[in-house]
Amino acid sequence: MEAITQPLQLVRSLYAARSEADGEDYGVTARFSALVTDPELGPQVPMLTEETAELLPNQCLVRYRGLVQDMLNPEYYVGEFRRPDGTWATAKYADQLDEALPEAGPNGGATRIAERRPLLLVPVPGESSWVAAPRAAAARASLAAVVAAAGGASGGGAAAAKRPRDGGEGGEGGEGAMSVSMMASDVTGQTTADDGDSAGSRARLAAGGAAPASGQPGEGGGSSSASGAGADLPPGCCMAYVYGEEEVKLNDVVEVVGVVSRVPELAAAHMAACGAGQESMLVDDVLAAHLPTSRVPRLHAILLRKGSDADGVTAAAATAAVPGLAPATVREARARALGFLSQVLGGDDVAAEYLLLQLVARVHHRTAEAAVGLLALNLVAEPKSQVAAALATAAAAAKAAAGAGAGAAPAAAAGLSGLGGALAAALAALAPRCVALPLSIPGLNASPWWPRRQPATQRLAGGPLQLAAGTQLLLDETVMASGTLSEVGLRNLGALQALMTRQRVAYDFEFFTLEQPADAPTTVLSLGRSLLKDGVAVTLPLRPTAPLADAEAVAAAVQGADLAPLRAYLAAARAADFSIAADMEAFLQKELAGARQKDREVTEVTFHTWMNLARLMALSHGEAALTRERWAAMQALESRRQQRLAKPA
Repeated sequence: MEAITQPLQLVRSLYAARSEADGEDYGVTARFSALVTDPELGPQVPMLTEETAELLPNQCLVRYRGLVQDMLNPEYYVGEFRRPDGTWATAKYADQLDEALPEAGPNGGATRIAERRPLLLVPVPGESSWVAAPRAAAARASLAAVVAAAGGASGGGAAAAKRPRDGGEGGEGGEGAMSVSMMASDVTGQTTADDGDSAGSRARLAAGGAAPASGQPGEGGGSSSASGAGADLPPGCCMAYVYGEEEVKLNDVVEVVGVVSRVPELAAAHMAACGAGQESMLVDDVLAAHLPTSRVPRLHAILLRKGSDADGVTAAAATAAVPGLAPATVREARARALGFLSQVLGGDDVAAEYLLLQLVARVHHRTAEAAVGLLALNLVAEPKSQVAAALATAAAAAKAAAGAGAGAAPAAAAGLSGLGGALAAALAALAPRCVALPLSIPGLNASPWWPRRQPATQRLAGGPLQLAAGTQLLLDETVMASGTLSEVGLRNLGALQALMTRQRVAYDFEFFTLEQPADAPTTVLSLGRSLLKDGVAVTLPLRPTAPLADAEAVAAAVQGADLAPLRAYLAAARAADFSIAADMEAFLQKELAGARQKDREVTEVTFHTWMNLARLMALSHGEAALTRERWAAMQALESRRQQRLAKPA
């Protein structure tokens, strides 16, 4: 447990016992990897969440799981220093030391500069409750154990682990812990600022007048004030500092195990130093990466793993090939999933089939112009159909309830239609991540949906289209009313079109635009012809045979059902590899030639759509190779869809 409550002591002991063969890591990664995978100790590592952030002891080992929203410029820090007795010590994984950096002299004072990469991590957008709720429960359980252990070691629990702001032990002239910032502006080892709790910092604040009585810097200290820094960020985010060479990209879902650092004065001290005449792009970068830890906790990453248990299912289910599952298991899970989706859609089994294919779809190949594997699905409520009438009735009822002051339904509260809310609830019940966006004129005009760098904060502001791979995206166009789209609204529609057709989102980095790959199966719910028609590959008019479900009915059905086998089946189907045998390739070429002879409107695009649907059909049946049987099943399904398109309701 000491490795969890006092990880820096273990790091320093490993450093002291290092050998030349250990390299720069000196056994830290191996030791902590063994700890977190230990069946007994691993679950005791607490989780850093919005709920636990203020309760965790300072400098304890924690886990954090989130989305990489921004990757800031690398920064230099004092990684090692030499004591007066000539021995070297490490300052890695820390913002503060329990000893002061020695002054330069014959034996001590030398430093070695190292580099680390700040990552802004945020809670995974659209995470389903069945994924988030167990993690929250585990976070509360692990918190109790580590706080009790830290309290026994320090005599005061979490509160005792926090550093004093001023005076007392560790303050000026004290024999206890002295806090020293390990930030370095360049390879000379000169520090740009300390964390605001050392003697030099307090003297500088008092003499320079850069900070008001509250201890926060004033308007002159850089591009933004420390008191408001980070106010634009979502709750539960953190700043992680990565020390290794792990390959990380924007939008990756990562799990970080590291040392939490709570230094409330750090941002204020940086602001004060910046107010003392330092004005440059470096200053802006420093402020962007050193936010108040009371608002954005700092986490020094010892371990970083991408996609660790990312989908909320067991690792075996997430990585298993679908053919590895028993055929009876696959048949049962597929039938249950279709029945559930059909019930939500009023008994429309064709629509349920296409929606199931969306749930197993993923990008499996990219070219310069396209992403192969996904199909944007448009579910259409025809203008004079039963579905359109039901939507109008539900909208009128919701409006009347709102006018009467009644509590709004979940779907209405989110701006979705009744059917949109039901579909969102159904997708969230089966998929680990689902984001539902109402396409209304005010919503589209309000703000950009694409991520963009903010000049005032020097950070990337995530928009609704910054999504983790595998997020089901539902666009509810049925709530659209008459109005005029602004320039922002038109650009938002353009961003949606690019996402649906090429699975790319253009990120605005102020001076240039950079397209980022996406993997978001998209379903559009529309009344009649969709505004996003150019991005839609498969259009299907809805033909329910029973009343449509609403969000409350779906929630009630989910609450009493065991959906874990369905989630595991869908995760395995989505992750499975797929192949096409040589004899099937020859068969498909003949199929294409025959289809073109029968119908001149069959194009290469049509054939690619069929290929995608056939691949998804096979995967949904637990098969990793295309067969003639599944090709025929796809053709039969497409025939039923074309009949609906030819004969409007």
